[in-house]
Order: sequence, then structure tokens, then C-alpha cells
Amino acid sequence: MMSPLLLYRSLGLLLLALFGLLTLPSARAQTAELAADVYPGSNQWGSVNSSLPQYLTVYDGKLYFRANTAATGSELFVYDSATGEASLAADVYAGTDQWGNINSSSPQHLTVYGGKLYFSANTATTGYELFVYDSATGEASLAADVYAGTDQWGNINHSSPQNLTVYGGKLYFSANTATTGYELFVYD
Repeated sequence: MMSPLLLYRSLGLLLLALFGLLTLPSARAQTAELAADVYPGSNQWGSVNSSLPQYLTVYDGKLYFRANTAATGSELFVYDSATGEASLAADVYAGTDQWGNINSSSPQHLTVYGGKLYFSANTATTGYELFVYDSATGEASLAADVYAGTDQWGNINHSSPQNLTVYGGKLYFSANTATTGYELFVYD
């Protein structure tokens, strides 16, 4: 037999639930939805195109990231939640190569420093080096060519900056040169 106190509490909860005054935890899952289809459509084989967004970073009230499309290659894109639109922010390595393939700068390690967006990117003249994007001008440019020049066979040197981190008011990163190997560098 149920105790009177337990019976009273059970009836009280039942009445609250019936009148909608008691909110029970919902078993309903949260939903996820597409924010922007950067590379819509499908390819010649019928497969869905995929922009492969990576390195999502908030800068100047918008979301910047690397994405790939047939028209741009892998470049710097921006998403504006106010408009719900994603667009190319900067085509750092524009054009095509000698075989007609779209060039790609493949920006990575996006980091905000000093009111600008810094990242590692590749071009034919610099290899992977430190680049900067300024939202005020909409321009991306080389910030530092840590490992300039070419090797003994004429290949472009590249320092491949990684792990960009702001510390003590300066931008630190790991990078490679022939004389240091991968070591800690600072940009100020």
C-alpha cells in the first residue's frame, strides 16, 4: 500500500502535468541545418559537390573558412549570418596552372591578430608562407616570406607556417627553414 504522503505528491504532480504547469524534460533532439551551400549542384558523374569547409574562424563579426569550388579551387571564404550567404573573400592564388587546373592557395591555420586575419597559404611564387587578410580592404597579401627563394633544383622554398597563436601581443607559429628546421617563430 502506498503511503498517504507519496500518494498526495503523485496526485499533485499528475495535476500539474495535466494543466501544463509542470515542464518535463523533452526527449526531442536538437536539429542541425544547412547554413550555406558553398558549392551547390553535382559533378559530371552525378555526385553531390562538396566545398569541404575547414578552419572556421570568427573575424570582424563574420565566419571565415577555407572552402573549395570548381571555379576558385581551395580559397578563403566568408559566411555572413545576417544574410545567410557565403562568398569568396579572397582568391589568394588565382588563375590556372600550365595544364589548365584551377590554382588553390589552400589557406589554413586562420588566426585573428591585430585586427586582421592571418593564415598560411600557398602560391607559385612564395610556396606556403604567412598571409594576411584585411576585411576593411577585402585584400589578402603576403605578411612574411619566412623561407624565401628556391632550392638547388629551382623549387620554391616554403616555411609552411602552422599552429598560429596570439600570445603576449604577438603572433607565434611554427615554421621551417633550411637552417633551422621546424622551430618557433614570432611575427610582430
